[in-house]
Amino acid sequence: MAFRMGAYCNDYYSYNFTTCRSFSFNLTWFAILVAVNLQTAWLSPPVALSAYFLKGVVPEWDLKDIYMGMMQFMVLQVIGLILIIVFPQIALWLPTLLYGQ
Repeated sequence: MAFRMGAYCNDYYSYNFTTCRSFSFNLTWFAILVAVNLQTAWLSPPVALSAYFLKGVVPEWDLKDIYMGMMQFMVLQVIGLILIIVFPQIALWLPTLLYGQ
């Protein structure tokens, strides 16, 4: 099972890598965009693994209350994701400073 999942992920990322190359996207920007998007997925239902972790730590809290508390952070994540898409210089500032063009 784990081998199949690894092969799936390898095919998925190699396909995206080829697509990014064909559209001339900056690969560093795309990797940062994927990382922020995955971080957002940890907060958003139905995946929201962080909500289930918190529910396991504090079982007396209702899952609905946990989701409501996470929504403000979800809004910040989506705003950050939009900013990175619209202004890629935000995500590329530090890598450019460290490694140059």
